[in-house]
Amino acid sequence: QGDLASSLNNLGIRYSDLGRRQEALAPTEEAVKAFRELAKTKPAFLGNLAGSLSMLGNRYSELGRRQEALAPAEEAVKVFRELAKTNPALLDDLATSLNNLSNRYSELGRRQEALAPAEEALKIRRELAKTNPAFLGDLASSLNNLGIRYSDLGRRQDALAATEEALKIWREQVKTNPAFLGDLASSLGNLGIRYSDLGRRQDALAAT
Repeated sequence: QGDLASSLNNLGIRYSDLGRRQEALAPTEEAVKAFRELAKTKPAFLGNLAGSLSMLGNRYSELGRRQEALAPAEEAVKVFRELAKTNPALLDDLATSLNNLSNRYSELGRRQEALAPAEEALKIRRELAKTNPAFLGDLASSLNNLGIRYSDLGRRQDALAATEEALKIWREQVKTNPAFLGDLASSLGNLGIRYSDLGRRQDALAAT
């Protein structure tokens, strides 16, 4: 049953990647249901349950069902938080679920509530990146996300600082891995928006 649930998750991802969002929902819901049953008697499946819940929140969000997207996102954070207390290997999954939760709050216009999970995700990834450079890309993504949250709250200078730090990381990453060029471009686009928000139009143009 665990293999079936994993396959259902993967099917949901494939449908989503193809833009077939309505079709992506059913297998994801089924995967959550299966992992929930398994986790009742086998706690080893709790991580799988949390991951499926995060995906379910994303699927609902993609369909514009924003209120429904919130509950699974919150539950995913709760489960990963408990698991990470005894298994540090799940800290990055916790950070990912926190960023997802931040996005769900933001989509509902709950901007102040969206800030705390984004800041926590950044804190986790900053610690992870200190000892493992493989997490630098995740750190940059969290910085970009936090920059957006700050911007939503009108904290434009804070938004700029986070975005500039993300850009610096992506520039370093691209030197050894061209696969990050798309992320660098997205970060530059965000930087242009941050400069524009501050009235620094010439700087905004250069970044864009």
